Amino acid sequence: MALLSSSTSSIVEEKVLKESDLGELQLKEVPFSGGKVLLSKVNGRVSATSHACTHVGAPLVKGALTKSGLVICPWHAAAFCVGSGSKHGGCGDIEDAPGWDNLKTYEVSTADGWIVVKGEAISAEEANQKGWLPTRPARLPKGLTVNKDGETVVVVGGGAAALGAVSTLRDAAFAGRIIVLSSEKLLPINRIRLSKGPIAEKDFTGLPLRKQAWFDEFGVEVRLGTTVESVDFAKSTVTTTSGTVIPYTKILLAPGATPRVLAVPNHTLGGIHPIRSADDAVALTTSLAAAVAAKDGAFDLIVVGTSFIGGEITSYVSKAYPKARIALVGLEDQPLETAFGAEVGRRVFRAAYEAKGVKFIKGSLSAYKADASGAKVAGVTLADGTELPADVVVTAVGVVPATSFLRTSGIALHPRDGSVLADEHFRVKGVSNAYVAGDAARFPDVWLGGSGDLRIEHWDVAINQGRLAGRNIAREVAGQELLKFEAVPFFWTGQLDKSFRFSGHLTSPFPGTATSPIDVVVKGEPEHATAPHFSAWYHEKASGKVLAVLTLNEDPKAVKFAARVRDGDVISIGQVDEL
Repeated sequence: MALLSSSTSSIVEEKVLKESDLGELQLKEVPFSGGKVLLSKVNGRVSATSHACTHVGAPLVKGALTKSGLVICPWHAAAFCVGSGSKHGGCGDIEDAPGWDNLKTYEVSTADGWIVVKGEAISAEEANQKGWLPTRPARLPKGLTVNKDGETVVVVGGGAAALGAVSTLRDAAFAGRIIVLSSEKLLPINRIRLSKGPIAEKDFTGLPLRKQAWFDEFGVEVRLGTTVESVDFAKSTVTTTSGTVIPYTKILLAPGATPRVLAVPNHTLGGIHPIRSADDAVALTTSLAAAVAAKDGAFDLIVVGTSFIGGEITSYVSKAYPKARIALVGLEDQPLETAFGAEVGRRVFRAAYEAKGVKFIKGSLSAYKADASGAKVAGVTLADGTELPADVVVTAVGVVPATSFLRTSGIALHPRDGSVLADEHFRVKGVSNAYVAGDAARFPDVWLGGSGDLRIEHWDVAINQGRLAGRNIAREVAGQELLKFEAVPFFWTGQLDKSFRFSGHLTSPFPGTATSPIDVVVKGEPEHATAPHFSAWYHEKASGKVLAVLTLNEDPKAVKFAARVRDGDVISIGQVDEL
């Protein structure tokens, strides 16, 4: 389109689209200054932002737009504000996981029936550069000066929830001191990478989600390698294992979780690996390399646990080491049965694993067997007496909240798993100045009317909980009304070169069983030999209300469902073909 006049050479102003060509709640990607911008229209207001998700570059035009003015990424459901209905931030701001940076924004006007966009020119070099993402770097709110003599927020934990919290604390104009106490040796990392492929120590520099310079700019003190021994909620102090006592005015508990240990005979042998930390991933990579060298690639891997981490490890090892003999051992009849139900587990996941030569074995471990040296694993024994050879074992049998330091603190912990009980604002129950987020948080089930409580162990959810906790701490300090958790749970998993997306929330008993109030309808061709695709819709048997959806190669159904739920819509099983 014609270039309009501009007083600054780096600023361009272009007619990009006729006004009549952009409808309400519509997204359109249009050329601008050698690159692209995304147009959106909410409540009659047109916005222009950068076109690609700041997470991994997905085209946002293929996503979904909510009535409240959020554009949701089609791949991993990062959500950005593009309208005026947001409760949290301004146009272009990241509001939901898993992205961290904001979209670039552009001025919008109209002239002669055209939408006119004004902003920084996009160079040909930028537009053609592989992996280039136009982003608006996070900055401290204008005029905000950090005051270390006022409020002090201590964050216990160094994972995704902690990073989400400190990000939104500053975004929400919290000007006090922020201290992060992390037992990790790295800044908050992209933990989901650890189960997707080999990791070496040289890769550590690429794992952190934010560099030290970011924390410095935002005035956040991060104390790595610091383990908390106790919290005195009456005195508002934290004591570390080194004896340091740190006072606070607000505290966020985000300690995460630790891998569950199968404490059967010989469980301390070498070659047995959980996957939680970067060091865990390096140790597994080292064991796999040794097994490949010793057996010319034809080694035996046992993966104990048939849920997400177990499946992702199986997927990457089967691809990287095609001669490996892999067995998945689990308690359920089908892989991922506890997450998606037996039908989906059988038709989608088990069929795909077995087609790659992976064995699926129902059973539980009773012992590990040692090799001749007595130091390394050589096999496993199941409860029924079955013996399986093993050069390497991966244990992926869940996690437990890392809350042992809170057992004598006096706060309410769940009797079964030790998780911290929270209200709908993620405040710790019974403590006015304490919040909790992430894998250690147990909170009201907002998707089923607040009945009961739940804990969700997904990276995306942990980030969003941390973001909410950070916002609410800032709002409490400012005397503002606290927000409730509204983000629709969303997660994805990569299995055997396929990317599955899930949106919504399910409770046990497992979907599709006789005792479960939830049934599943599978649409599509999950067993197709060359182009499998499907959507599995989980709905209440009694009412037909859809609670969740799992998709493969049917984007953007999962994010469209999430958008509709965020808008307050109730979708019945008879309406899913409209998405």
